[in-house]
Amino acid sequence: QFLNEYKAAVGREPLLEVSTIPTYDMVNIVLAAIESTSRVQNQTLNINDVRDYLYRIAGYQGLSGTIKFDADGAVRSFQVGIYQFESG
Repeated sequence: QFLNEYKAAVGREPLLEVSTIPTYDMVNIVLAAIESTSRVQNQTLNINDVRDYLYRIAGYQGLSGTIKFDADGAVRSFQVGIYQFESG
């Protein structure tokens, strides 16, 4: 559905899905963090609250896979595999 909506909006498919789809997930997560924390702060955004919100994310089901933020601040998302094709 995302790819169809993207194509309808932009007029073409994403040039690089491996960056477009995770970016879509991250934007949605950051927007949710801002909306959640700004309500608590009476519309005043506190970046520390946003950071804390992000660190609590575990098991977010994004288009790129299950997303979580690790204690080191790294984001884990889709699984990557390496394959070797032989004879075609």
